Amino acid sequence: MNISKPGMIGLSRGILFLLLSVMLGIAYLDYATDKNVVVWGLYLLPVGIASWLGGMRAGVALSLLGCVLMYVAGLYGGTRFDGTGYFLLGIFNRLLALLLVSWLASHLFRKQMLESTLESYEACFDYLHASPKSGAKHEGGNVGKDDSKR
Repeated sequence: MNISKPGMIGLSRGILFLLLSVMLGIAYLDYATDKNVVVWGLYLLPVGIASWLGGMRAGVALSLLGCVLMYVAGLYGGTRFDGTGYFLLGIFNRLLALLLVSWLASHLFRKQMLESTLESYEACFDYLHASPKSGAKHEGGNVGKDDSKR
């Protein structure tokens, strides 16, 4: 069994198991604490990590799972909301917040990867092709010559 092989949502099995364990722990904490103690913000950490490492698909999957866990914990542990409609609206708002964190984390990771790839490409390009101002000699002659006198 290869534990480092990326799965269907872009995370390795080990990291996925770790993040799911953390989310189940948060759900149990949500269930066990008083209904006036709000712990849903703790779900932001595993969702952000999943989005950073696995992309948007992993973040959306863990966001949905987090909302299901919040619903179950609220259903059996009690909620601070007066009615079911307010409770479901609260779950929906939390889903939107988790999805926003997921999008931001995956977007920032992609941006960081693109910038580092561009820097590597530019460094490689500079190494392979000498700048015309450096006066480097190529097979075609001296690149550094002033060609404006032709």
